[in-house]
Amino acid sequence: MADANDDNHDTDRLRRRVAELEQRLDEANRLFSLLTAPPRPDDPVSGLGRLPSSILEALHETVAVIFDRDGNYLATWSDPKLEQRYGLKARDIVGRNLRDFFPPEEAEKYLGRIRLIFDEKAAQRTENPVYMPNGVFWHDSVASPLRDESGRVVGVLLMAQDITRSKRAEKNLAESEERYRVVAEQSSDFIVLHRQGQVLYANPAAARAAGYDSGEDMRGMPVLELVHPDSRELVKKRMAQAARANKPLPPIEEYFVGREGQLFIGEAVSQQVTLGGKEAVLTVVRNITARRRLEEERARLRERYTLARKHESLSLMAMGMAHDFNNLLMGILGNASMLVTDLPQDSPEYELARRIEKASSLAADITRQLVEFAGQGRSHAQAIDVAQQVDDTMHMLAGQLPESIHLQVNVQRGLPAVRIGRAHLTQMLLNLVHNAVEATVPASGLITVSVTACPISEAQLEKVFHDHDLVSDHVVCIEIRDEGRGMDEHVRERVFDPFFSTKEGGRGLGLAGVLGIVMRYGGAIKVESNPGRGSTFQIWLPGEDASADSQQCSRPEEEPANAAEPEQSGDPHGPGNGTSDRVLVVEDEQIVREVLVQALEEAGFRTVPAADGRQALDIFEIEPHRFALALLDMNMPGLNGLQVLNGLRQVRPQLPVILSSGQAPRLPPDDIIGPTPIFLAKPYRPQKLLELVQRLVPARE
Repeated sequence: MADANDDNHDTDRLRRRVAELEQRLDEANRLFSLLTAPPRPDDPVSGLGRLPSSILEALHETVAVIFDRDGNYLATWSDPKLEQRYGLKARDIVGRNLRDFFPPEEAEKYLGRIRLIFDEKAAQRTENPVYMPNGVFWHDSVASPLRDESGRVVGVLLMAQDITRSKRAEKNLAESEERYRVVAEQSSDFIVLHRQGQVLYANPAAARAAGYDSGEDMRGMPVLELVHPDSRELVKKRMAQAARANKPLPPIEEYFVGREGQLFIGEAVSQQVTLGGKEAVLTVVRNITARRRLEEERARLRERYTLARKHESLSLMAMGMAHDFNNLLMGILGNASMLVTDLPQDSPEYELARRIEKASSLAADITRQLVEFAGQGRSHAQAIDVAQQVDDTMHMLAGQLPESIHLQVNVQRGLPAVRIGRAHLTQMLLNLVHNAVEATVPASGLITVSVTACPISEAQLEKVFHDHDLVSDHVVCIEIRDEGRGMDEHVRERVFDPFFSTKEGGRGLGLAGVLGIVMRYGGAIKVESNPGRGSTFQIWLPGEDASADSQQCSRPEEEPANAAEPEQSGDPHGPGNGTSDRVLVVEDEQIVREVLVQALEEAGFRTVPAADGRQALDIFEIEPHRFALALLDMNMPGLNGLQVLNGLRQVRPQLPVILSSGQAPRLPPDDIIGPTPIFLAKPYRPQKLLELVQRLVPARE
């Protein structure tokens, strides 16, 4: 019984549900009939007007319009929000023609669509602009024919939805895409979009760098083909990181390679992006090859500048030390030499004086090497056949080398002549060969000395030590190669520093002197060496246009015959009249001045000492005819030796003069009044001075 009651209850509930659905279906059919029913003769658009307001309000941001064949508005309805947006109510347009609201061209287009629907009786869907009082709007519209009972088309129903916002968004998106496209196309950076290792897009800059005509030619190629093999593992890791990261990876330098093998350095940034609903990786690469080269060039220039400043500072220090030591050695060597001359050889003091003299000579050799390092050593520059000079020097040196050393000389003939001091060239060769021998013994080995023509380029100059513009086709290269112990990087960097030596008891001035000589004559020097693999020193010297064979190259130099000869009797102040009997000694160092005065007076000459240039000129102006000779120190406070020389020569143009200094002076002939003076390098023995004086002035009792 209970089961029967339950069944009746379910049946009633089902009947009520069916009745409810039938009612809703009737309402839906009624609404559909109202919308699709043909209009009455007196009211062709009555169907739209009878639609319930709830249905119309559900048409969000939609406009409904009925036109006749001529484009007249027969009925209209729109979302109240749109009426507010358009600034025009529906009732304001009924009875008017679309020409009232559209420009002529747009109105004709609309009319064409309406008439086409009347003729073809088929619906159309379009997107078009709508011109309202307060602006232009976009509609997505569907136009359908309205028929009467006979099926004749009596109107066109246009259902339009406002898509202005989406159109504006599309426009903004298109403009944004165009901006990005222009940026990508015009960018000098390489922009590559890739997925799963395959190129999807490459901008023109990337295509040019990779050697392709366009980015389209790169589509589908493996992105790793653009990466140098040395950087591929790193790039693989970066691609994997970019695929997992939600932010750009920090920039990193990588090496890339083009289609033809061209190498460039890039700074790459990668980020994961979404393209077509799928993940991809966007990589932007900035070519920093030029920047790296510029940085390297700056580093090389900075290194060259630092080395030049270092050499300049050390040179100034060396010259200062040499000047002071030379003056001290003049006092020591001069006094010791006079003792050796005055003492009997069997005297115990004689041997002591000889030792002092010998030690002074060794000290003088050290100061001479300091002067050579500073590029101020004394040697007369002249056009020299370097190949012949090297041949002669090595021939002389061959018999003095240890038996375990084999010397091989390779010289090229017909090389450009080089303007250099012969003594300096010889000293440089001896120092380098001596260094090679010390690096080889006690083992046996080969030392090769070569002389060739070797034009040098800017790129080569970047890697050598030089202080001049040496780019020329007329360059002579001297190379000394040994098979000795070699040097590590630390030693190579300091090999030319004065007083740096790896040899026990070494002074560290030989190679420093070589550098000074090379710098003085506008050359360049380079050393290559590795531990256990020997060393190679290369020297480039600027040659002259013609070959040495076609020039009158000088022979081994002798003492230059530029000494001022005794004045002739025609000079009223000359020694021939019996009145010139004094030597003017101008020296600011007292110990040196005293030695010079004593040596000259013991030899029978009368002297007048002066402690500086001004005092010397004042003394000379009183009785200029009384002086037969002037002995001048070059480096003095106040007036230097050259200024004093010209001051004396303004009064006595032919006055014999001896200049003395620890460094070789550069005296342009145009700067000197009268004959070129004799130069005497400090320190020197008194005997050397007396020999020169006796050539110029007769001794007096």
